[in-house]
Amino acid sequence: MMRMYGAVQNLADQHMKGVLKLANGSQLTGGWDEARVVTCCTFVALHGDQAVTVDVSGSNATLEQAAKMADAALKRIGMPLPVDAAEGIAAAIAREATRPAERNPCSLVSRAEAEAALGTTLATDPVVDGSKCDYTSSERFVGAISLGVSWRNGYAQFRQHAATAVDVGKVFALGADSSQPTAQPVAADSLLVGPWESAQVVQDQYYAVKKDVLITAGSFMGRKQLEHARNLVAAAMSKF
Repeated sequence: MMRMYGAVQNLADQHMKGVLKLANGSQLTGGWDEARVVTCCTFVALHGDQAVTVDVSGSNATLEQAAKMADAALKRIGMPLPVDAAEGIAAAIAREATRPAERNPCSLVSRAEAEAALGTTLATDPVVDGSKCDYTSSERFVGAISLGVSWRNGYAQFRQHAATAVDVGKVFALGADSSQPTAQPVAADSLLVGPWESAQVVQDQYYAVKKDVLITAGSFMGRKQLEHARNLVAAAMSKF
């Protein structure tokens, strides 16, 4: 399993007993024989022939925190704590009840709210397209902007999109002038501040996540269109 992960890992580029050096230069240490990072958010630690996997993609936890959790688990493989997993079911059910309920994506932003956010009049009422809501401008060459909503697993999707963007940038950078930076998500600025926990821009999509709900808006080109996408996402996020 570790050999397989070693062939596909993209965040870790060096490993040794008890140490894992990440591509960003940081270093993780623990009591493992070998460790790997898989995709954006999964830490795997091997001791002897037993492995512990910690997947933090569904949270805001860091790889450093995942490594500490894996290290603690490795130490207890031979003497696990007397934990009854069933005891957590009631708390999980109670937490699920607090999460935003799934609904029609067009119910989040009305036609009037969308026109205010986009700075234009709409040609028609918003149109539902599966998990998306399409808002079509009455102005020529402006076209439509889609608001997408993922009601579950928003944290995982948010993190994976960012990791994929960085990887794609590295691929495009191969063979290019090494003095040029690789493609990265748009740097944090006032456009990423809003009624959410985190936001980012990847290619032509604006992403924001809150309470494990991911809301996206795109496609667009240019700063003004990016502002419109941000305003549309903010209008939707303010509803929960």
